[in-house]
Amino acid sequence: MRRLLPFLLVLAGCGKEGPPVVPEPRGPLASGDVSVRQLGGTAEISASIPAPRGPAADQALARAELLRVDFPPGSKPPADPGVFGRRGAEVAASQGPFVPGARLPLADPTLLSFDPLEGRLVRYAVRWRDARGRPSPLALAPDLVLATAPDVPRNVTAEAVPGGVRVRWEVPAGGAPSGFNVYRARGEEPVDPLPRNAQPLTQPEFVDGDVVLGISYRYVVRAVAAAGKPPRESVSSEPAAVVAADVFPPEPPKDLVAVREGSLVRMFWAPGAEPDLAGYRVERQVPPGPWEQVADGLTQAQWLDPAPPAGIVSYRVLALDRADPPNVSAPSEPAEVAAPAPEEAP
Repeated sequence: MRRLLPFLLVLAGCGKEGPPVVPEPRGPLASGDVSVRQLGGTAEISASIPAPRGPAADQALARAELLRVDFPPGSKPPADPGVFGRRGAEVAASQGPFVPGARLPLADPTLLSFDPLEGRLVRYAVRWRDARGRPSPLALAPDLVLATAPDVPRNVTAEAVPGGVRVRWEVPAGGAPSGFNVYRARGEEPVDPLPRNAQPLTQPEFVDGDVVLGISYRYVVRAVAAAGKPPRESVSSEPAAVVAADVFPPEPPKDLVAVREGSLVRMFWAPGAEPDLAGYRVERQVPPGPWEQVADGLTQAQWLDPAPPAGIVSYRVLALDRADPPNVSAPSEPAEVAAPAPEEAP
């Protein structure tokens, strides 16, 4: 027996040594990006939809869960995400369908149940479950400090103007503590998540210059409850629809001058400043006869009449833009010149 003891001790020491191996996760992947905003009494959350962890049927995404914890005004919430395990409450869920790479909208419409609401901090997390019910890690949204939502902007209008679409609205009776944001939707698509304006607007008017002619747009306006991020705003106003269209002609050409050059007549005028200016059209008149077009599609602010009639001749110039069909300006002030007969030419 004494001879066997060292052998048994050697066998006992042959087990694997080193740190314990953490089991490989088997549940879904977490969302890579979660955003949040306050719209009136609702928190809107948007989460990226992850790809399944693997190709097996039981690894397919089956459910998204929205969890919430909240903290009283002035408190210092812990950074530990374990707070969701201790007192997180599920406030919304979705059964799909889920398209990896798309975004899933979720909403918590219960903010007005908080008393007080102003200054309360809410924290949201999104958790996924696969067909076997296995959970993903939590994906946290930025902390949202709630603010009392202002009244909704009223009587929003949108009209096509030179250079884009002008949006106007009436300021609500309570005003807007931090200004206004203008949002746009193209056709029947959902409203874009980002406002058209880079900073909150202090005046009830905005011109959207980044439009495509012939496209229908819808605009909504929200009053900003408080500066900073995540956004905290009123609910959206009633939408105002408009078709972006260019029905505005250029300004009439100015400073037209006509001078004789032997038997010819040369004209000069001030170039137009419109960004969509396409060119010019020249009309000629032998008084008291009618005006007749003698040149079109000119890209330079000058033209040489190679065959002017003899006697007193009047000229005028019109500007055209790039619309289809083009918008034509009113004519310039006419310029008059005495064109010599051919035998009078020097």
